[in-house]
Amino acid sequence: MRVVIILMLLPLLAVASEFQRSASLHLRPEITIELRASQFDPSQHKVTTTNSGAVRLIDGKQFFGTDGSLPRTQLDSATLIVEGTKMPLDVGQMYNPWFAVPAPESFSVTRYEGGWVLTALFSDGAGTYLARWRILNGTSLREVISDDEDIVSLFHSDLPRHQ
Repeated sequence: MRVVIILMLLPLLAVASEFQRSASLHLRPEITIELRASQFDPSQHKVTTTNSGAVRLIDGKQFFGTDGSLPRTQLDSATLIVEGTKMPLDVGQMYNPWFAVPAPESFSVTRYEGGWVLTALFSDGAGTYLARWRILNGTSLREVISDDEDIVSLFHSDLPRHQ
């Protein structure tokens, strides 16, 4: 009986855990974020490891999204669209951004000094990190990216909030 139940659930589990490579999330009536991700191909990167084998750097830079293992996926692009104006966001060094599907609840966009601040929490279950961009006059600047638990907790209080 257990085998039959497990076999019946397998298609549901496969669909639930299938990685969605792109998403368009409506954060506010006038704001959408478009996200694109792909499989991580270590042959396309310079991966530096420690003596114990843990990944230390990718392409000579600190990276976010794993706890020392090779990433499975990478965030290729993120574009914030405000009232039709597209603004690309810096997504360098951002890996394993979500488990199956990105959720609008992981993003917060608030008005700030004539522009916007976008805060986003990324995680595929391990290696949680946070990024924050300031958007002003059609441009964006990533002002925070961190996997420090205290910083993630501090900014996490902003989520989910759409003001």
